[in-house]
Amino acid sequence: MLPYIRLIHIVFGVIWAGANIFLTLFVYPAAQKSGKAGNEFLKILPKTNNMPMFMTASGLITIVSGIWMIYYFSAGFNLSYFNSSFGKCILTGGILTIIAFLNGVLIIRQAGLELDKIGAQLEKSNELPPLEVLNKIELLSNRIIKATAFEALLLFLATLLMAAARYI
Repeated sequence: MLPYIRLIHIVFGVIWAGANIFLTLFVYPAAQKSGKAGNEFLKILPKTNNMPMFMTASGLITIVSGIWMIYYFSAGFNLSYFNSSFGKCILTGGILTIIAFLNGVLIIRQAGLELDKIGAQLEKSNELPPLEVLNKIELLSNRIIKATAFEALLLFLATLLMAAARYI
């Protein structure tokens, strides 16, 4: 059973971390440089294959499988496990992933929901949006971009810690 849990943990962790890193390094900068076309692309991106739900599920599966493996390897969360360098690296990586997940759910998701709400209101109206609405859209978009970069950094560090744990 353990090899399957480890495989699930690695696959969904790679998807979650890789997507965040890819968005941060390539997708968001390209969209910003593309102007109006980039903005249109960013409106469509979250709706493609239900991306926000897929990212949330990937993060949750990664965390749950990680906790299961820590429980297994630590003999039921025995504190002596966490006194070793290996245990400290794994625990720190796990904490970073939980912070990354909360960042995604509490900051990125909420900003995305607000943008969806504003977008729906703008679609109903045939008028140009007022300046304060445009400013709100820009603020929320920047919040998503910065929070995604923060999440990508946390997941990158967690991945490094977990990959290097047995060598430290």
